[in-house]
Amino acid sequence: MTYSPYFRRVGNDTTIDDELFTALEQLNEHRLHNNDAYISALADGSFTFKEWSDTKFKYKMQINDNRFGFYHRRNGLSETGYTFGGKTHSLMTITDGMLTMMDMMT
Repeated sequence: MTYSPYFRRVGNDTTIDDELFTALEQLNEHRLHNNDAYISALADGSFTFKEWSDTKFKYKMQINDNRFGFYHRRNGLSETGYTFGGKTHSLMTITDGMLTMMDMMT
């Protein structure tokens, strides 16, 4: 199954850090052996656009850099999956995902 990066608009009166903290609190209330039902609460990342014109493009980008793999989707942004020897394995790609998103934005 292929997933695309998940970004969610946050209100002007909150920050992505507040949103992520709330989502992580919700995830921590559930058992993590089957997190697919709850992972939608956690965004892959966020963009905050500060200035956008013909001459300037200023933004702040954040990516989910949680060190636990079960807080990530296998969509290639912060985690990817591969099969070897009949078993599926995960590989954290946080830095690669950040650079990929930066490249796509500019």
